[in-house]
Amino acid sequence: MSLEMIRTTILAVGWPILVIISILIVYKAHNFYKKTQKLALGKFVLAQTISIVISMYSLGIISTAFMFCKVGTGVLIVLPIFIIWFVMIIGILILSEKWKDEAAKINILYYRIKERTKKLKQEKNKLTHIAQNMDTGAILLDHSGKPMFINREAREIINPKVSDENQLLKLLFKKFSKYDLKSCVGKCVEGNPCNITNIEIKDKLYEIYLRCLIDHSVEQNYFGHFIWIRDVTEEKTLEQAKNKFLTVVSHKLRTPLAGIRGFIDLISKDKNGKLSSQQKEYLNDTQKCIKITVDLINQLFYASEAEIKKLKVNLKKTDLASLLKKVTSKIKELSKEKKCKFKINIPKNQKFILQTDNKLLSKTIFTILENAIIYSNNTDNKSIKNIEINISKENDEYIISVKDKGIGIPETDNKRIFQKFYRSENALKVHTEGTGLNLNIANDIVNSLGGKIWFKSKLDKGTQFFLTLPIKLSKQKIRLK
Repeated sequence: MSLEMIRTTILAVGWPILVIISILIVYKAHNFYKKTQKLALGKFVLAQTISIVISMYSLGIISTAFMFCKVGTGVLIVLPIFIIWFVMIIGILILSEKWKDEAAKINILYYRIKERTKKLKQEKNKLTHIAQNMDTGAILLDHSGKPMFINREAREIINPKVSDENQLLKLLFKKFSKYDLKSCVGKCVEGNPCNITNIEIKDKLYEIYLRCLIDHSVEQNYFGHFIWIRDVTEEKTLEQAKNKFLTVVSHKLRTPLAGIRGFIDLISKDKNGKLSSQQKEYLNDTQKCIKITVDLINQLFYASEAEIKKLKVNLKKTDLASLLKKVTSKIKELSKEKKCKFKINIPKNQKFILQTDNKLLSKTIFTILENAIIYSNNTDNKSIKNIEINISKENDEYIISVKDKGIGIPETDNKRIFQKFYRSENALKVHTEGTGLNLNIANDIVNSLGGKIWFKSKLDKGTQFFLTLPIKLSKQKIRLK
């Protein structure tokens, strides 16, 4: 084939094919751009395609013009250029077929991200709205301790006129400087959360709770920290008024009841034999009713005193085994009535001596034993129910445990059993006269003696209460609620 024929073929066939294919490629690139919602990748592909086509056309036009000037040399130069150009265009056309799938995937991914972003914004707005309208001050810090969010209540507590969050944090530290809040926040940032209670500033009472937000995907990594500030002034005022009322009422009722009890005791003696058997029975029933009323008043009195910090702890050297025997002898009458028997396990040749308030501790142990007796009365009244009492030593503490085989405590009530006035439904069926104060008072007393009280229980299988008491207790370590 002559050079003239090759030149004619390039002009007549090569150029029209390349023009059509180029237009098709640019069209496909434009469709990809639209399908990707005009994202950066679509723009990049379209721009690259147009630039390649323009550069090729520029080279083709220059080469063709040179081919007309010098047929021989021009054809030898243009022919390989056109072959390379044609191969590239075909290659791009083949690859462009795959752009459809990629465009669809990118488009789906884009819409998913867009939808997810929209939902996250909605959730963020909800959470922000909730946080802003909370009656508790909330401050969110990042992992380094810088403020990320401060709600409306926290701003009101610190300074409502200041909008800058960094400045608000400084003012917060300044306001609670007496309680070393800045140092506590520093410890929290290091992974040591804490609480600051009984804060009093300008006739206002506050409680501050510091918490770490843990990233569970990485061990011991914190992505943020929370400061909760509660204004408990009104709550504490009402509580004090309630406690004052309970104290006054319990004091006022004690005196007349003591008088009534005394007179009934005098009448009951009946040295002249003037009372009939029925009258004596009525007097006995009256004495029992008065005893129940006095016990209730005493419970109210102790409950109110524990809360208003009037529990007086008198530390004395106490023999725990001896104290336990005295308490069991005091409750002997009730145990006989309910057909219960105590099984006391005290290690031989071992003394259990500690510094504590034997009066308060006796009251606590009495409460636990009394409950064990009352709530063991769930089977037939003929069989004897054993209540097991154990004393042991662990490190610097003594552990007392009281185990019964009674009605047990429902698992749903475990967290509320020490709350004031709370009683389980199954307990109400067995003992209707209970007030729900005894265990609350026992918990207060054990805390004041530097110990802990807890229990294990299975419904209809029984309950085991545990008391831990420090062997050495100084007045400085006494914890009053």
